[in-house]
Amino acid sequence: MDAGLTRSTKKLVSDVVRGTLVQKCGYALREIMVLGFGQGGMAALAVARELGLKNNGNADSRMVGTLSGVISIGAPYPLSGSRVGDKNRSPVLLVAGRDSVAVSDEAEGGWDAVES
Repeated sequence: MDAGLTRSTKKLVSDVVRGTLVQKCGYALREIMVLGFGQGGMAALAVARELGLKNNGNADSRMVGTLSGVISIGAPYPLSGSRVGDKNRSPVLLVAGRDSVAVSDEAEGGWDAVES
């Protein structure tokens, strides 16, 4: 299951989080929480992962780090998301309904690979 979130993730990270919230409004990454439902939940998880990557051309330490948290409702970590690199310490709440197939055992296993 994947929604092809590469382009939208880059836009969210560069324009919304880094460009507006951090640079213009003066928030620290640790003060920002991202919430998403369905594909928005996958995007939220991907945004947190991208912000945690150190080797993405950002010399400014304010632009790389952990978020206050991520809440993803009804969506697993996107298959297109990076699973290699440093461990991301952003707290994550991954929520799915009892009969939901969105967060399967396979999706949970994929998330374990990101955490370690």
